[in-house]
Amino acid sequence: MPDVTSEPGQLVPLLRCCFVLGNLAPDGAQISTLALAEELPRHGVQPLVVVLERHPDEVIQRARTQGVDVRVLHGGSRGAWIRELRSIVVREEIDVLVTAMPFADLIGRLTGLITRRPVVSSFIDTFTYVDYPRGFFDSGAVLRRRDRLVAWAIRSSGRYLTDRWHATSPTAAEVNRLALRLGPKQVVAIEYGRGRPDPEPVTSASRQGLRAGLGLGPDAQAVLAVGRLHEVKGMDWLLDAWAILATDRARLRLLIAGRDDGMATELRRQAERLGIADSVSFLGHRDDVNTLLQMASVFVQSSRSEGGPAAAAEAFATGTPVVMPRFQLDSGMLQDGVEALFVDPSNATALAAAIVDCFDHPESAQARVERARAFFDAHLHICGAAARMAILYHEVAGNPRVFGKRRRG
Repeated sequence: MPDVTSEPGQLVPLLRCCFVLGNLAPDGAQISTLALAEELPRHGVQPLVVVLERHPDEVIQRARTQGVDVRVLHGGSRGAWIRELRSIVVREEIDVLVTAMPFADLIGRLTGLITRRPVVSSFIDTFTYVDYPRGFFDSGAVLRRRDRLVAWAIRSSGRYLTDRWHATSPTAAEVNRLALRLGPKQVVAIEYGRGRPDPEPVTSASRQGLRAGLGLGPDAQAVLAVGRLHEVKGMDWLLDAWAILATDRARLRLLIAGRDDGMATELRRQAERLGIADSVSFLGHRDDVNTLLQMASVFVQSSRSEGGPAAAAEAFATGTPVVMPRFQLDSGMLQDGVEALFVDPSNATALAAAIVDCFDHPESAQARVERARAFFDAHLHICGAAARMAILYHEVAGNPRVFGKRRRG
């Protein structure tokens, strides 16, 4: 590995890391990976992002405008993907392979075995690899034999072909470590990072235009939720809570920003059935989430499962009061009533009460906002996360552990 100067008088080996992703959908893992890849060169790591699925040119170009080298594999089968990825790894002299998504996990690990490169994989949620089949194939249905075989391969490669594991929270680390029977030193918890949003505030004119475009009247107060429309994100639970509070809070409007992942029609029908359709707006995918956060009075995360608090990180950084599910407290990093308000997942009454509390006690909400900003700077800022991840990648490159992989240099 060539050397790069990190600090005056100090040489740090320049590491070549290849991130293997299934797609570039605007979801948490993908957004975090691109943000991380943009920051890593400042910490002695040169990233390359390889994507299995083809995307429209504008999606790839958007990622490249962040200064990230993105390659799309053209093969349509696992064998073709592995051959093409192997060629890239050898030609680009990759030192470490990094994976974070189911099929990409398998492709990356098998390529690592073939090329004798170490592999780092991520636990991005609190569900375990034991739950992999139900979570990533067809929920609730009887799995086909081929799906069961692929799920077994993903779990087995995770246990035997992965040099180190990264988890997005201590809770995700421990739950998954026990499920795969891994040693304590094989898993390290590092929160996914986010960059600070553009500090330039939304102007009065642009705010009025945005509010008009969203159908918000001059006195309306917006509550924002961001996440794909999937069962795990708990938007149905949020709608149940909204039905409880909307009757007495006519000025409140719920904005749900996120792409459809199979539940859009069902959620719209639920809103109609509950009689709250007039106060709920489904915005679809948005590229202006930071702007929406500056306009919102409260941010709500209603997920039933998350790997860490990264989903609320942008709200912390922007200065928007946050309501979150209680399982996020398991990490031991956040405290109820300190950085945010926490409620039990699927408890609609408690969620409604927490949202109302943010409006009824603005001084307390503002105090939480200030502490949340400090938490973001200390734990969730991309600079710190990238530095910690870079250390992990350098450690793994120097000490690969499985199937005869050796240090390259």
